Amino acid sequence: MSQENLYLENRRVLKVSGLNCVDFLNNILTSDISKLKPLETIPAALLSPQGKVLYDMLVSLDFQKYSEYKSILIEYDLFCEDELLKKLNMYNLRKEIKIEKTNYYVHVSINPKCSDNILKDKRFSNAKININRIYYEKKLINLIDKSYLSNWYDLIRYKNCIPEGTKEIEINTTHPMEINLDLLGGISFEKGCFIGQEVNARIKWKRSSEETTKKWRQRESALWMWCFGWLCKTVKTAYERTKAQALGKKKSPKRINICLTFSLLYIYIAQG
Repeated sequence: MSQENLYLENRRVLKVSGLNCVDFLNNILTSDISKLKPLETIPAALLSPQGKVLYDMLVSLDFQKYSEYKSILIEYDLFCEDELLKKLNMYNLRKEIKIEKTNYYVHVSINPKCSDNILKDKRFSNAKININRIYYEKKLINLIDKSYLSNWYDLIRYKNCIPEGTKEIEINTTHPMEINLDLLGGISFEKGCFIGQEVNARIKWKRSSEETTKKWRQRESALWMWCFGWLCKTVKTAYERTKAQALGKKKSPKRINICLTFSLLYIYIAQG
């Protein structure tokens, strides 16, 4: 890592403000905006009615010292700026919400003490390294890294399977679970309805039921293997006792029951 800070040229920030801005975004985005905490940013997406990703984004609370009212910041890909603004304004039917561009430039850093306006990226919660977002109204010379080879941020994203932007997430072709949005905490099925929720709910529960069925089938197979092993052991023991009595000998020495051993091993693997 040549530098610990990086300026992202393809990222910009929108500001959504108004009395009902949280409810407005909660009704159209995948993540639960009401659970946002200060100084952190969470992934979200705006879906089509067919449940496919139109625009991926990062959502955070506005900095209190810069905002008189409660407002939300949305970080997005610069390539889809006009389409995203048009779509948000289309859903803003009563015009109670104000949607505007900001002058923020987006930086990322691994140093949690490099700025006061730092937001923890929750997508990297399970990673060994913390990635932080920094929003400034001007480009900071000490945060700009122009070297393509030193773009460590992309390497960390690829390593943790975190796609970002329209170049990696094609518009209206991908479901959120195909880009791990559910694993990254960017989709909530508990908050209620949002655009595209029904399609993805069916995908989620179908996948869950398939996994449950597969698990029960494995346990059923393991049970049958155990029963088969027990039956083999019983028949073998009876045969050896009958043979020993016929020959006038004592019980035969203990032997390893191969069938039982393999059945128990199968049970351990299936349930592990």
